[in-house]
Parts: sequence; C-alpha cells; structure tokens
Amino acid sequence: MYVMNRIPSSIQVRCQSKDTDLGLQTLQTNQQLHWSFHINIFETTLYFCHFYWGANDAFFDVFTHRFSNRHCVVVFAQEYNCTWEAREDGFYVSNGSGNFTKIFDWNKKTG
Repeated sequence: MYVMNRIPSSIQVRCQSKDTDLGLQTLQTNQQLHWSFHINIFETTLYFCHFYWGANDAFFDVFTHRFSNRHCVVVFAQEYNCTWEAREDGFYVSNGSGNFTKIFDWNKKTG
C-alpha cells in the first residue's frame, strides 16, 4: 500500500486497520507512506485513513478486498499493491499502470 502526497505543501495522514495503527504521519510534497500486509482468511481486511490538509480533511477506506479487486494489482496470492495520491482536487488511486482514477474529494471547510 502506498499513499503519496502530490500537494505543494505538507499533509498529515493517519492510517489504520482494526489491529494496526500506523500513527499520525506528516508527508511532505512527493513523500510517500508505505506499508505491507496480508489479507486475512475471511477476506475482511480493511484499512482506512484520515487525511488533514490545512482546514480540509478526508476520511475513507483505502483498502477493502472488494475495492482491491477493481483498483489494485495482485503482487502475490492475497497480497495487493494499491497506490493512492492526495492531490489538491481530491484522492486518486492506481493499480500500478500509471493511470490514476479520482475516487474521493476533500471535505473543504468554509469559514
């Protein structure tokens, strides 16, 4: 799993599953967060992330088995490679082909 910051300023991200919390990470422009895991036998593995960028935030699942079948590439049996990019206009995912698809928007807070 890769999460890349493509915004021209730093963002913060906290990714976790039921059993694993990667903690709050600060990603500078073009910096990435990477972690590996195996899908459980019941195929219910779930990772979600909360993103913070200035007054904006977003919270969503970055990995579910169902989602991974459409947007990720299988590296080994039950091991997937997904690449997310945080951009100014939202969040994109790629299966390693180099082509990215926009999936989510930022929750923009107005004052």
